[in-house]
Amino acid sequence: MKPVVGALLFAVGAVSLSGCSSFSKALNLEDSVWSSSNYRDQERALAESLETPPTLVKPQQNNSLALLDNQAVTRLGNQVVSSEVAQISQEAIPAYKAKGVAVEATLCERWLTLDEVSADMAWEGVQKFLKTLGLPIKEANRATGIIKTEYVQRKEIVPLLDVSPLRKLLNKWRPEVADGAMDRFTVHVTVDPNAQRAQIRFHHHQVFAVDDGDTEVYHVKPYDPVKELEILYQAAVFFGAHKEAALKQVKVSAHTVEIVKGEEIDGLILHAPLSQSWAYLQSMIWRADWQVVSVSPERHQMVVRLDGAEDKGFWSSMAFWRRDNGLPKQVVLQLKPVKDNPQQTLLQVDVPEGDTPMNQATRLRVFEKLGLLGQ
Repeated sequence: MKPVVGALLFAVGAVSLSGCSSFSKALNLEDSVWSSSNYRDQERALAESLETPPTLVKPQQNNSLALLDNQAVTRLGNQVVSSEVAQISQEAIPAYKAKGVAVEATLCERWLTLDEVSADMAWEGVQKFLKTLGLPIKEANRATGIIKTEYVQRKEIVPLLDVSPLRKLLNKWRPEVADGAMDRFTVHVTVDPNAQRAQIRFHHHQVFAVDDGDTEVYHVKPYDPVKELEILYQAAVFFGAHKEAALKQVKVSAHTVEIVKGEEIDGLILHAPLSQSWAYLQSMIWRADWQVVSVSPERHQMVVRLDGAEDKGFWSSMAFWRRDNGLPKQVVLQLKPVKDNPQQTLLQVDVPEGDTPMNQATRLRVFEKLGLLGQ
């Protein structure tokens, strides 16, 4: 009996050793993604399709808005340790360099300016910049200068403090990723052909997924100004600005808001003309997610309802544990030009007629919720 068992074990071992290659061939695993050769091919193809960041290219003396030609790429490859860089094609290194890269701003918007560029160079450079960020272009209208990207899923790592102990135990091999938000950018490119000066404006759009039972519904939310600042900084670096200089230009350095004090706070002084202040006020109301009740453009007056000031539905009225935030349900925002200085505008806030008058603390809280004053 023992010789028979030994023979069977030997036969099984031989089949298991010799059958690995034949079993793989039978299942066609050598050509699948799990094989070592296929994995290396995929990694090599993926590496070739990635674009090198423009900050890795040393700025040349001739800062023209153009791609490096073949000779420049060859010289660059000879200067570095790896000789394979010289074989990278023009599309792999978007080395756009422009003169006079600067960030200009008014009270309500910022934009990027490029000097000594043509319309073709600016238009091509912006599209290449968006592609380097992984933003597919949905629409590019040369007549209007508008470029729209596709909505891209935003994925961020969840902080460990927000992850339950069970999830930490089960997901040790991977980080917890939060999704549900999508971003899109609209870029407006304008070029003065006589001065050869381009202006590039970035506008952010975002939607959030709301789980409504069995369906997932996306709701449009106000834009994120931080996203616009980030892409503005990245664009400045892409077109040749130094990181430190671009960061200083993007930061808000101008004194744009001033509190007017008397016996009580009368309002805020905006360091901008009436037209710019009106546009700025509308953008801040949109970002604060307040509902506009009525608008009077000729009087530069708005009546808005504060977010969450009114309960919705019967069950919301039953939530007796909610505390009153002390803010009125509706406020009136009024802009007036300053008499002595037309480059400044006075912003005042009050309640509609018949409501309880506002005090100094309430006015400050309204300005804080609107984002005009730090909390």
